[in-house]
Amino acid sequence: MRGRFTFIFVCTPSRTDLKAYNTLEAEVVQSVIAINKQFGTSDWTPIVLINENVDSDLLAGVYRAADLCVVSSLQDGMNLVAKEFVACQIDERGVLILSRFTGSAEEIDGAVLINPFNIDGFMAGYWKSDRLTFISGTDVTRGWQPTLDRTAIAAATIDETSARA
Repeated sequence: MRGRFTFIFVCTPSRTDLKAYNTLEAEVVQSVIAINKQFGTSDWTPIVLINENVDSDLLAGVYRAADLCVVSSLQDGMNLVAKEFVACQIDERGVLILSRFTGSAEEIDGAVLINPFNIDGFMAGYWKSDRLTFISGTDVTRGWQPTLDRTAIAAATIDETSARA
């Protein structure tokens, strides 16, 4: 996947007055820097971190450009992100990888459901999604087509519930 997959990580600041959130933000930033340093090349950055408030037009553009969206909440949450991603799929090609623990997992037909506590299952969900190219709120699998011949862009948001420890 090196050079063929870019992970766009949208981390809108939230609850910045809580130490746990600030600690998590620092850990995420340091991890992204380390991963990019280890795996990046002169013409490719594995993870693009957007660590600021993003206006709705830019966020909708990120969702539309994304081949997949990962919502890996450990408990109920991030429903709006999942629904916004589906709503932005005007060309019906994006795939939603969705935690079974979100409320929207029961509402969005066709999402690739994962258990974020099960790393192997999470990866199996990713590899399944790599073969899907279409999504809509009611009929995700209108078409199957391998996507290995084009660059994949992923959009994800940080799960706030993990910072509540």
